[in-house]
Amino acid sequence: MSADITFRHSLEKKVADVVFARGLLSAGERVIVALSGGADSVALLCALHALQFKCLAAHCNFHLRGDESMRDERYASDIAARLGCDFHKIDFDVDEYRRLSPGTPSLEMACRDLRYRWFDNLRAETGIRRIAVAHNADDNAETLLLNLLRGSSLAGLRGMRALNSRGIIRPLLEVSRMEIEDYLRTIGVDFITDSSNLSDDFTRNRIRHHVIPALQYAAGEGKDALNAITSSLSLLCENHDFYRHAIEEKRAHYTLPNGGIDLNKLIASEPHSALLLYEWLSPEGFTRSQTDDMLASADRSGRKFISSAGNILISSRGILLRSDDTAASDPARKFHYELIAPADFHPVRDPFCAYFDAETLEKSGTVDVRFWKEGDRLLPFGMKGSRLISDIFSDAKLSLLQKQTLPLLTHTDGSGNEIILWVPGLRASRNFPVTPSTRSILRVTYSPGQ
Repeated sequence: MSADITFRHSLEKKVADVVFARGLLSAGERVIVALSGGADSVALLCALHALQFKCLAAHCNFHLRGDESMRDERYASDIAARLGCDFHKIDFDVDEYRRLSPGTPSLEMACRDLRYRWFDNLRAETGIRRIAVAHNADDNAETLLLNLLRGSSLAGLRGMRALNSRGIIRPLLEVSRMEIEDYLRTIGVDFITDSSNLSDDFTRNRIRHHVIPALQYAAGEGKDALNAITSSLSLLCENHDFYRHAIEEKRAHYTLPNGGIDLNKLIASEPHSALLLYEWLSPEGFTRSQTDDMLASADRSGRKFISSAGNILISSRGILLRSDDTAASDPARKFHYELIAPADFHPVRDPFCAYFDAETLEKSGTVDVRFWKEGDRLLPFGMKGSRLISDIFSDAKLSLLQKQTLPLLTHTDGSGNEIILWVPGLRASRNFPVTPSTRSILRVTYSPGQ
């Protein structure tokens, strides 16, 4: 930070202290700033600009509030121009994204997914290391209470972090919403208000409007409930860091030279063996029910466990081993692709063969293969609406192992939106169908025994 910077408000000093003490940014570094136009994001942009960081303002227009959405975009563009910051914006069709997404995420989750996927793409395009978002102390307290209502573990109760593994930074995390509004008044900068934040339609809003004030009232005059919650969150972060360190230290005691886990030794030595195994394997996509099953079947051999990320573990005489079955661990090897001309198109009734409009597929995104995840949905060819993949599996009377080992063909567009194209042997999607106007056809075949 340059020595000639004069802080116009205590907020700028708080931001500077957090940014430099925690190594969030280097002096003069480029940073993407998520800019909605609301008080929090405007204050963040102004503060980082005042601290001489090179800011690129990024605005998402979800078109959910009609004229208000366009007003927000215009204001975000204007404030970026006023500060001399680069401005990027993107338009999203949230309803379409939710329609095509497995499990139909909530409106809030859909917006979040779209926003962060675009931020990641923007970072890759620009080479910028960090993305700054405007979550503040009030937001963090609300997150803690939300996670309490969801029955969260310690990882959820610690709240948000100033820096996460995706390169997202939160310089305002120790700044209250009251301080933010006072800062903007002091520097003479306006902000806009999202009318959806004023309603009680969302759980977070109900916590903000009713629970936080009730906690302040319960704390009594002269007490600062928000400050107390912020202190608790800081302690919970420290507790979680210690917990993770202890978990990984334990892991070393039960990991064999070949990378396997000694389940018999773990069960015999650790009263919390189930918790430990889940903590070790959940980052690989294994569920708690799977890790409990691993422990329950420790005295058997040949049990195979496949995570949602495609990781494979095999239980063998009390040892949990990594699979060396390359065909199983790489499901893409079972799929074969061929381009055919419409004149050569003679479809056969083969459940392990599917046809798609190749030109439309190529223009709109990429094709990939992965294993089934809970909540996955398909838009079945010849049917209206969508179906859960799990229901398709149930209709076919697939075993749990069959469900876990049957790969799915997927399509991801340029914005990161994914749909299921084909459940080999069972159902194909009505997306990208072959029509009379199709100029190039992609024939995909699946070899179950490969």
